[in-house]
Amino acid sequence: MSTRKTAAKMTLLERRDTADGTIHILRDRLDGSTIYYQGIGIQSRGNAQGETVLGYGRMICCLTIAAAARSALVIGCAGGTIATSLHRRGIETVAIDTNPHAFALASRYFSLPTELETHIADGRAFLENDSRNWDVIVLDAYNDTSIPTHLATAAFFRLAASRLSDTGLIIANVVTQSARDRRADRIASAMNEAALRVRLFDDTDDKGGNCLVVGGDRVLERRRLGRDDGALRQAASLFRSRPAVQCAATQDCLDGSPRLARKG
Repeated sequence: MSTRKTAAKMTLLERRDTADGTIHILRDRLDGSTIYYQGIGIQSRGNAQGETVLGYGRMICCLTIAAAARSALVIGCAGGTIATSLHRRGIETVAIDTNPHAFALASRYFSLPTELETHIADGRAFLENDSRNWDVIVLDAYNDTSIPTHLATAAFFRLAASRLSDTGLIIANVVTQSARDRRADRIASAMNEAALRVRLFDDTDDKGGNCLVVGGDRVLERRRLGRDDGALRQAASLFRSRPAVQCAATQDCLDGSPRLARKG
């Protein structure tokens, strides 16, 4: 998810009211990209091939490829652009989402591959009931403005870690509101409690952005990110690597400003 501003010239392709809120599918007349917009943020933005064109989505691809992943679970689908991007790079990918409308819209407007495995399920419930191990687990699930609480706890990350391969990684996308926003550091603290080594890749500026919290048993080499793909390499150049700020409580990781969710 991202809440960066969208281009002004948009064509509405479909509006769909669902139990999880109203979804707008838009076409950007300037660059031809397709946007899955829900709540107050962009859930997905894809090109004609259905691959993500958002910086944080491409950075997730960079991290997954750098990890030499052969399998990935994507929790939070929307338009499916991250799952499609990974699938088209030869990574065995499974996508899950709680909204049954997501996959229908992803297939119709975002070229979601028919052979890509999908499930309508909650992320925690899926991990509890599916015993497969994954090289990468991507967490990009949002309740409009924030990651669902039950997917942001040490208990959840312990569960997710138990479903990783020996060198697997968890990558959590955290939408931030300002440079002082510490919610990503709170997620990092929860991962640390789950005995994961953590590193953050952050493009946050004064207006907010996206911070990817990466947890596992190893630290990725930054020089490997996007080295074989120009678009991915450009995305990686926008994210700075940093350690987490220690947070003793939730309030320590929030800046007290209004929460204007951003997702991409």
